[in-house]
Amino acid sequence: MDSFDSLYNTFQHAAMETAMVTVWVIGGYLFYEYGLLLTGLDIAGLAAAAGVLAPIAGLLIGLIPGCAAHIVFAQLYAIEEAIPFSALVANAISQDGDALFPLIAIDMKAAIIATIYTTIPGVITGVLVYYFWPYAQFGFAVLG
Repeated sequence: MDSFDSLYNTFQHAAMETAMVTVWVIGGYLFYEYGLLLTGLDIAGLAAAAGVLAPIAGLLIGLIPGCAAHIVFAQLYAIEEAIPFSALVANAISQDGDALFPLIAIDMKAAIIATIYTTIPGVITGVLVYYFWPYAQFGFAVLG
């Protein structure tokens, strides 16, 4: 059990947690970058050809526990302009982040139910944004 009796213990715990998340994010980036390097996959071309399936793909990536997948996915939208905004929306809504890890450890059934609760609105919103928001383009061109 962690002890937060002193300020030193509190900062030590915060640093350990931050380091763990940082390692997972770096691992996610390495997995993505080496995956592209080894396969030669064109994410932008794939997302453009996917059409309405792009938000569904974003949703499926959002089901991965932890924040690393979402951070890489947000980079695909904001920096590389490789995915449509609707895919980012679906991914962001369906992403449970690092909070899912302790829930999986404590109660798997509750983790599955929580994932379902974020998946349904994620797919609905992503598809609606794809069809009904005319500015849902690739990258930060969403407003103009």
